[in-house]
Amino acid sequence: MLDAFQLIEASNWTEPIHAFEYEFATKFIKDCIVTTFPDYRQKFMKSLHHFFIRLRTINYKDIKKNKPVEPLVAFLTNVIDHCQHNLYLDKPIEGSFPLFDVLKIIQELFGGIEYHLNKSRIFEPLNFLQRVGLLESRSLFNFLVNSLKSSWANVRRTAFELLARYADSYQAFQDPKFVN
Repeated sequence: MLDAFQLIEASNWTEPIHAFEYEFATKFIKDCIVTTFPDYRQKFMKSLHHFFIRLRTINYKDIKKNKPVEPLVAFLTNVIDHCQHNLYLDKPIEGSFPLFDVLKIIQELFGGIEYHLNKSRIFEPLNFLQRVGLLESRSLFNFLVNSLKSSWANVRRTAFELLARYADSYQAFQDPKFVN
């Protein structure tokens, strides 16, 4: 399945993404990235990262011009929902890291931060997630806050990295009872 996914992620970055590619990527994320074999997980995540960069590159102009990008929104919503529904406190580390990494990739490429892929390739902030309301789920936010109490140091660090990227205007930050 990795070989087939690598064909999709390595396609020309100017070529539009077709519906079957979104479906295949969703199935790949749901069925393949959670594995107990670190070397396979690393290969899966590398391919997935390239696919998300391709998504961003292809949709960049439409996002900047506020044109409709429903297939992208539907795909990201589906992936974020999958990650959210499959993360729970003290989930085995092998199962939680890939899901955290997917959320992190989405936040880095479609969120409100400047993302440095390397020295020569820097992606400016899109603020796309905030504009369309993705990653705004109160339950996901609460899960990330509770993950700060995890017994796994890497889970705490990753949860902090994800929380640090939420906008200051996020609704939970405005609720004094929640902040307390």
